[in-house]
Amino acid sequence: MTYRSFIARVMPTVLRGPIGRRFIGTFALFFDLLAEGARQAVRAPWVGDASGVGPAYDGMTASGNEVSLMRYPGETWAQHHARLQRVWDDYPLAGTEGAIAAQLSAAGFPGAVFYYDPPNTAFWIFFPAGTHTVTAQGPLVGSFVVGDGTLIGPVGITPGQITTMRGIIARWKPAHWVCTKIIFQLTGWTVGDGHHVGDVGLTLGGENVIISAA
Repeated sequence: MTYRSFIARVMPTVLRGPIGRRFIGTFALFFDLLAEGARQAVRAPWVGDASGVGPAYDGMTASGNEVSLMRYPGETWAQHHARLQRVWDDYPLAGTEGAIAAQLSAAGFPGAVFYYDPPNTAFWIFFPAGTHTVTAQGPLVGSFVVGDGTLIGPVGITPGQITTMRGIIARWKPAHWVCTKIIFQLTGWTVGDGHHVGDVGLTLGGENVIISAA
């Protein structure tokens, strides 16, 4: 029902004549146009592309901001479009390992494995060798002069990528969970990566790169 049709039903008898109806109808039409504009503003980003599947490509930035699923660095428009289409399926799973792993994978960080400390609210994320681009620990404190241009942090991953990874974990984990660290395995089996002696395929000895998750 439009506001114009509604007001026609409830306006006083004195205004039900031709002049009164036109007068009231003019004001009611203004409110109908205002409501229609607001409705279109909300719906426009989700109208769809040429195939009729939303959101429209020229509205993806607005759509992503609306549901807090911005485009990840390195993510193509097509990948972002597909992720936005799944928003109503993905958000009900927020707070689960699967949701965190799926978002990390979408951002270019596949292969996440989760390990927990009792009582299972503190956890860390482990990336096995071969699932990431990290190649070395990076410069140690004392091995360079501050301000000489040396980049601090793991080699093979940018500060922006680390920020993206931390942001995904913070957004998609349960509020009461604490992610203590992110581990990138470089070689072999290493103490503290969540594996146990005797696990199939593990070779004693190796190297990890560990960064904080916050």
